[in-house]
Amino acid sequence: MKQKIKKIIVLSVITLISTVFLRCQKDDDLVNPEVAKVSSAKEWFKKYESTTDNYTLFQNLNYDWVNAELKINKDGTQLIVVPIDEKKKRSR
Repeated sequence: MKQKIKKIIVLSVITLISTVFLRCQKDDDLVNPEVAKVSSAKEWFKKYESTTDNYTLFQNLNYDWVNAELKINKDGTQLIVVPIDEKKKRSR
């Protein structure tokens, strides 16, 4: 009888610990929605930057994507504001 109780307790503890570790792992895998939106905007902008006629305007700028912010416009549209650090130095 005592062995059955010990087995039940051990199995319960193992199950509890496994559940806690699985939940922690799933929480770590979640990506912040703002970061996902900014990274997708960054990818889009890199494609746009190199394929448009305005490439000469964009090529000398350093964008600070780390400090990009999501903002809501008055009409409800979402904006991603990306600060520009400075102009790139031209190599001769």
